Formats: sequence, structure tokens, C-alpha cells
Amino acid sequence: MINVMTAVVGGVLIVATWLSVFRTVFTQGQAPTYAAMWTTRLAAGVLMPFGRLLGPTKRERLLALCAPLALFTMFGVWFTGSTVGFLLLATASGAVEPRQEDLGRMLAFRLDGTANLLAVMAALSGVLLVAAFGVHLSRVTAAYGRRELLVARLSVHANKPSDAEHVIATYVRTDSRGQLDAWFGDWADWLADINCTHVSAPSLVYFRAAGRLSWLEAAVIVLDAAALVEATAPDWAPPNTQVLLGAGADCLPRLAARVGIALSRPRISLHGREQCGFADTIQTTLFAGLPVARTQPVAWAVFQQERTKYAPYASAISARLQYGRDAAREYPVSVVTTEKTWGTS
Repeated sequence: MINVMTAVVGGVLIVATWLSVFRTVFTQGQAPTYAAMWTTRLAAGVLMPFGRLLGPTKRERLLALCAPLALFTMFGVWFTGSTVGFLLLATASGAVEPRQEDLGRMLAFRLDGTANLLAVMAALSGVLLVAAFGVHLSRVTAAYGRRELLVARLSVHANKPSDAEHVIATYVRTDSRGQLDAWFGDWADWLADINCTHVSAPSLVYFRAAGRLSWLEAAVIVLDAAALVEATAPDWAPPNTQVLLGAGADCLPRLAARVGIALSRPRISLHGREQCGFADTIQTTLFAGLPVARTQPVAWAVFQQERTKYAPYASAISARLQYGRDAAREYPVSVVTTEKTWGTS
């Protein structure tokens, strides 16, 4: 009976390990496997508290280890599960005794019969695990490269959410509505890629920003630009404006939920725009030549209706990851004020 139970446990370990491998490597856009999710949470739980005690430079160096640590811990879980599973099968079959020297001789291919066959199978499983992890690692690093490339391009023109109106003004002054539409389309594709890769591979969320501008701030800048165009000039807004806003409203709340952030949608969001009056924003876009068709109070209401779908979640994730001004905050704070103060200033 004990041998049967041992064999069942060993078989379950091997099957569970390879199911985790298949789901992690060959599925994207779906919920992460338990191995990917819990190893990421473990790495973040160990390193993130220490990050709050360090200065900016040392904090970045420490937290840069979070994602690699999570990935290689996941591989360690896979390898351990497979190896232990085959050892349990060998013990249950009676081919080896549950003694350290016999198990070591089996793994060194120094036994015959069933033990040697199981040793060969364990070695083959280990080789395939290394290959599968290599494929997964290459996909993760490729997704990270795609994420940071577009952010690096944006950082040349903008570095904070209040720069959104200046980005719009650049396109309006040059009468490049078509180019603005293409730009919105590129960022909608970027958000769709983030939504797909960062959900199924949660370690990607913890890869640090490659430059001064974080990917979360970049997302808010671009989404703010789309929201401002939609709020002030809906008839002029390019077709991809709503596509981009829909992608942001789907991606950022979903990512926030995946990293364990429960956040109710506020009525008003000023995250990153606390010092930027909406009246000044309207004047900037008007001066650039944007055909503003809505009154300021109506435009403010529409802008907030869109912004509350993404900005609070980006700020919450940024605080969790300890980026920039959010590094010292343990929990995200939703800044809510009245429409009278900001909508008509």
C-alpha cells in the first residue's frame, strides 16, 4: 500500500510539473500557472520590503533582481518536482532503497534494470525542462524589449502625465491627424501586447524600467492624450482614439488585479496631474489648433470618465513596484478632488 501511494505521489508530481511547463511555455494571455504566480509573489515579497529602506540607486539594483529570481525559482520548482517524482517512482518499484547512497547511484546511472531506465527518463526530463525554460526565457526577454522600445521613443518628447497635451499639440500644429491615428494605433498594439504577455508571465511586471520613464507612466501619458482628444474634439478624434482607450481600460485594471491590488474606481483621477489645471490644458490644445468642440465643464467630465478607467490602476501598480515618486508609498493613494476646483480652474 505504501509503495502504491509513493508511486501515485511520484506520478502526480511529474504530471503536475509538465502541465505547469506546457501552460507556462505554450499559452499566452491566460491566467498564469501557480508556479509562475507564486514564485513571482515570493520573490517580490522578499525583496520589495527591503527596497523601501534603500536610496533610489541601491533600490533599483536590488529590485532588478526580483524578476530573474522569480524566473529561476520557477525553473527550480519544475526541476525539483520532476526529479523527486522519478525518485519516488524508483523507490516504489523496489528498484532502489530509500537510502541516500542508492538514490545517488541511480542518478549517476550506476544501477541496472528499472532504476537505470527511470534514471534515463529523469535525465531526459531534465534536458527537456532546460530547453522549455530557455524558450520561455527568450519569450519573456523579447516581450520586455518590445515594452521598453516604445517607451524609450516616447521619453524623448514626454516624461510625465502632464506632457500629454504637448504631445497632442505637436501633431495638431503639423496637421498630422493621420500620423496621430497611427501613433494611437501603435500604442493600442503595445497595450494589447502588455495585456497578453504580462498576465501570463507575471514576472514581466517586475522587470525594471530601462530608462527614466517607466512603462506605467508612458501608458498614462499616451492614454491621457487620447482621452483629451476624445473629451475636447470628439468629431476630430482619429479612429484609433477609442481603440487605444479601450485597450488601456482593459489592460491596466487587469494587471492591477494580477499583482494583488484591489482598487475601486474613483470618481475623479488626478494621479500625476495634481499640479496641472484643466483650463491650462484646454488653452494649450486651443493654441495648437485643436478644434475644441466642447465646453470646459463637459470636456472635464468626459476626460475624467475616461481617465478613471486607467490612471488610478497605473498609479497603484507604480506604487507597488516602487517607481519614482511612488517609491516611498506602501499603498497607492487615490487623489480625489471636486470638479469645481479642477474642472473650471
